[in-house]
Amino acid sequence: MTKNRDVPLEALRGIAAVIVLAWHALQAFAPGFWREDGAWWYGTVHGTAAVIVFFVLSGFVLTQRALATGDGRPLARGAIKRWPRLAGPVLAAVLLSWALFRLGLYAHAEAGPRIGSGFLATFGDAHPDGPVEPSLPGALLQGAVFSLFRGGPGDHSYNTVLWTMRYEFLGSFIAFGLGLALLQLGHASLAMRMALVAVTALLVRFAETYYVTFVVGVGLSLLVAARPPRIPLPLGLGMVVLAGWLLGYREGSPDHRLVDLLYPGTPPATYVHAGAAALLILALTGTERLRDALSGPWAAWLGRLSFPLYLVHVPVICSAGAWAWLALEGTGLAVAGALLATTLLSLLLALPLAGFDLWWTRRLEQVAARLLPTGAPLRPAARPALVPIGEGGMAAGWVMEDERRR
Repeated sequence: MTKNRDVPLEALRGIAAVIVLAWHALQAFAPGFWREDGAWWYGTVHGTAAVIVFFVLSGFVLTQRALATGDGRPLARGAIKRWPRLAGPVLAAVLLSWALFRLGLYAHAEAGPRIGSGFLATFGDAHPDGPVEPSLPGALLQGAVFSLFRGGPGDHSYNTVLWTMRYEFLGSFIAFGLGLALLQLGHASLAMRMALVAVTALLVRFAETYYVTFVVGVGLSLLVAARPPRIPLPLGLGMVVLAGWLLGYREGSPDHRLVDLLYPGTPPATYVHAGAAALLILALTGTERLRDALSGPWAAWLGRLSFPLYLVHVPVICSAGAWAWLALEGTGLAVAGALLATTLLSLLLALPLAGFDLWWTRRLEQVAARLLPTGAPLRPAARPALVPIGEGGMAAGWVMEDERRR
């Protein structure tokens, strides 16, 4: 792990990655399971909500150190390395998928119709019009550029989870920009800075609802930096339980009528899930016992695997998972075998990608450190002293004190 990582929050990211894996694997091999969607326990497998946890976490973690110390250098370094930081592992996962296509190791097109899973048959909804012809130049462009900068329907054809990469990439820069603006308002009241957060959330909402989640993360980071929470264990556990229930929210869910009553009309699911993510982050930030429980080696390991596991699991579902189901078809063990094969091989493939991700991140940090070397912290300039000019006690204007002395 790299330095300055908050292990409990990284563990939360890992748990969210496991939920996404379970979500997609169940869609592929047990499509009838979704008859229970929206139930009180649904948040434990609701992958769409887990993606929102990723986004809110990014907004929080990317700005946490800068807002806590008043030093803008982490934000500038983060902006410098953000594209290659994401593109390295993404490109590796896309090339893995390209190789599986070229070697004929995918079995989703055969297994999907026999299972009755449209998700599996269409490669995780990435190929609604049928199979695509693999292309190495296309894979290179998709992994390194298009999935991050463009994010169109055809820009995640090698891995359906890449639809989130454009939001992660652009949302990160919203977080960096808002973080820098908040540092420049360091002398303003907390209420004024939170007003800027609220206005930013309103503005980005008109571009895309998902971007609001990054702003939520930044606002939470500002609150924690200004007033570090101290949460007793019973309250922290209650926040976790409430968050788990909210993560299961789907519009029209009968088990979440109370949420609908608290909002005029039907609340967008993204906002409900963002609120749940904020509760989880607050609980893991302010509850000492919960932090201790998620600070061990296993938690660090899970956090380190989170991004690689997220990137590799769909190719595994459509290859090893689908082959396992076909091999066990008619035995009564097909679903269990496919789920087991998917889980084990996803973890196995995530390990080398995690090693590459760690090496790649360290190299990028070295480059960013050279471009922005250590030294005096990049803090906002002190507020200039203004004095009135004019006569009779009524100021005709204002001038900086240093200027008046001249």
